[in-house]
Amino acid sequence: MKLRRVHKEQWDVLACCTDSGACDLLSFFDDLEGKLAADGARMLALLEHLAEHGPLRNDSLSHQIKPGLWQLSKGDVRVLYFYDAGRVVVCSHGFVKRGQKTPAAEVARALAREQAYRAAIKEAGPGGVVVIDE
Repeated sequence: MKLRRVHKEQWDVLACCTDSGACDLLSFFDDLEGKLAADGARMLALLEHLAEHGPLRNDSLSHQIKPGLWQLSKGDVRVLYFYDAGRVVVCSHGFVKRGQKTPAAEVARALAREQAYRAAIKEAGPGGVVVIDE
């Protein structure tokens, strides 16, 4: 599995990538326009804050939506993520909020990525995950 490093300070914030190394999360931010682009920029700043200070304690910015799966919110932009040992945060992907609840398809996508990540670590150890620096 390939991951792209988004920020690294006290915590390592990583984003899931395709096998070719394309990062869905960063592509998502690049494709945002207008007000959503501003929300995306604020989300990137929030991810940087997460890397510097660790888990956010503000429920309006970050909350658990399933056991082990968290959602980061900034305006209408959402990022689903999970934690791993060693101060690692793995971001599955981002999406634009369209309704009150997080869509089941977005949750399923994030859970599938978490399962793939954990399987790669279990099968091949830390070498099962390749981290690409920006």
